[in-house]
Amino acid sequence: MFRLNGFGDPGADSSGKTALKITRILNSYEKEDPNTTNQCALPVIIFKYMKLNCASRKNKHLGLLARGALFFGMRSCEYLKTHNAANKQTKLLCIRNFQFMKKNIKMNISSHNLPRADFVAITFESQKNGSKQQTIVQHRTDKFLCPVNHWGNLIILILSYRGTDTNTPINFFRNENGSPQYISAEDMIRLLRLTCSSVGEDKLGIDIKRVGTHSIRTSFSMQLHLSGVKDVIIMTMGRWKSLSFLKYIRPQIQEFSSNLSTLMLSGSSLHFNVAHTRKNLVQTQVTQNNNQTGYPHEDHTPQHTTSMAITSGGPLV
Repeated sequence: MFRLNGFGDPGADSSGKTALKITRILNSYEKEDPNTTNQCALPVIIFKYMKLNCASRKNKHLGLLARGALFFGMRSCEYLKTHNAANKQTKLLCIRNFQFMKKNIKMNISSHNLPRADFVAITFESQKNGSKQQTIVQHRTDKFLCPVNHWGNLIILILSYRGTDTNTPINFFRNENGSPQYISAEDMIRLLRLTCSSVGEDKLGIDIKRVGTHSIRTSFSMQLHLSGVKDVIIMTMGRWKSLSFLKYIRPQIQEFSSNLSTLMLSGSSLHFNVAHTRKNLVQTQVTQNNNQTGYPHEDHTPQHTTSMAITSGGPLV
């Protein structure tokens, strides 16, 4: 209102920065806030072991949801029933938000060949950060964890229930008695902790009490970060607008780095051959120059591209 009426920002000083008094007040609030307990990132093996605890129909649905959500770093309210969901800006995903592509052709959502698609695209209609109609793509992996396979099988399962259609939420299922139910965040927490318990806290090196639904989103960013994926790509795929995801994984990164100082000194040689290194640098520069000037290169095979992509402005067509 101040700016609309031609006045300056009352919270800023003459240089345009946040006023000193306000900065001090905010800092005092931060100091008095209790320490937050971040939920642990989980190793990929946990999502594989989930199959051992998926004997019931409900747990099978839970396992598919967890493994599918991992590849998209989903917030719990995007795929589970949560408290005060009606008041949240983030919308629960429905079957209509999924598209499967095979050889650049959109597959019918009722096809039983969805798990064999080349990639799956999910459109997030509304998110807590204000973004709307954001589409994220993940390709098949041909491994025991595959986003295309998990989401394809889940949608086939949901559409097999009577009374379901493309507007059905992805957490819907019918129990063995045929009663309709919606999988909740509490259900997911129970399965995650049960799986971690079956593996063992000692082997995992984590406190199971720190395992929750946010562990799936944290696991997404942790796995990509440890694999050397650039922060900007993690932000894009996880739909963060800043590097805020780092505050969730930094404590565990510090734990993982405890032995790095020893590894740094475990190489076959503790000395660099300066002359040899300089020769390699010169050779590298010559190769780069040859590539820029169009000189022939031995290997013209295109490199395999990443299996992650993003589009904005609506679903793929």
